[in-house]
Amino acid sequence: MRLEAGRKAPEIEGSDMFGEPVSTQDLAGRTVILKFYRFAACPICNLHVRELVRRAGELEAAGVVPVAVFHSPAHKLRKSLDGYQVPFTVIADPQKRLFRAYGVESSLGGMFTGAVARDYGRAMRAGIFSRPIGHEGGIQGHPADFLIDSEGVLRLAHYGRDYADTMGVDAVLDAVTAMPALRLS
Repeated sequence: MRLEAGRKAPEIEGSDMFGEPVSTQDLAGRTVILKFYRFAACPICNLHVRELVRRAGELEAAGVVPVAVFHSPAHKLRKSLDGYQVPFTVIADPQKRLFRAYGVESSLGGMFTGAVARDYGRAMRAGIFSRPIGHEGGIQGHPADFLIDSEGVLRLAHYGRDYADTMGVDAVLDAVTAMPALRLS
């Protein structure tokens, strides 16, 4: 079930890709962009994570803490993201508990769109490749983005229409700018 802006965000409980616990309490008092992705080796997901890594300083300057969630086990995340020097928390959610709590959607049809083909091509040109089968947690899953204010309230819920439809850094910054109360958090 989709979540709507204005309600309290579901609790965040899990472990990061290094096995360290992560909870709502760790993020309390901060504005968070919670980003859901598919499996660790997903080329499109990795393409989007690279942008997040590259532009994390812009989000930080705007007072926004990025947190990414994948439905892969921690060891797969460490292997896949090795070398990215990820400056934010990446949560391993192989049981998809957070995915269910936030109503993240999946479909096979989300794979077959022009945007997915475009981003898959961009990933291949960037040298991001993936095995064709055997992905932990399955290949299905749309990205989703949740802007959570410093009080733990969902200010924005974006559910991707397909596997490539995630909020980029510019869209997150625009959302923060459009919500003046967030700039004070």
